[in-house]
Amino acid sequence: MRRNRIDDVQARLLYGRSISDNVVLLVGVRHDFQPHPHDSYAMAGVQGSIGSRVSWEGYAFLSDDGRLTGDAQVVYQLPVSQQVYIEPRAAIAWSAQRVEADGVGSGFTDAEASVRLRFRLNDKINAFVGVAHERLLGDSRDLARGQGETLQSTMAVAGFGFSL
Repeated sequence: MRRNRIDDVQARLLYGRSISDNVVLLVGVRHDFQPHPHDSYAMAGVQGSIGSRVSWEGYAFLSDDGRLTGDAQVVYQLPVSQQVYIEPRAAIAWSAQRVEADGVGSGFTDAEASVRLRFRLNDKINAFVGVAHERLLGDSRDLARGQGETLQSTMAVAGFGFSL
């Protein structure tokens, strides 16, 4: 986690296939532009919903140098209007191995709670802004503490999504 600058920029390209009314399997690629400009990943995931307002998703990422990581989150959508939603979220991330150079420990690495204001621009495009609070966990927390790094941070988040 870094202070007062952008510390995470990534792009994901996914192909999804519905396996039931409420569950979609996903495969694709992820590329991290920052903090490491050349990290690319194969990814697989699953998304689902519980009713009309609660959704969940989980992903596994295999990096081009063999690191296995993943994350999962739950999202609640509270409509403000037909195009605007408030989205409280809770997420957790994990790593299969310790990578000291990146400050990542094995096991659960961090947890995040956030709230986003999502704008549906049309059926295919949406944008969001919000605030997120992140805490390092377990071995990752111990590595960061040993290096004098920040163990938690609150940050602004912004992004967009589209589907074909």
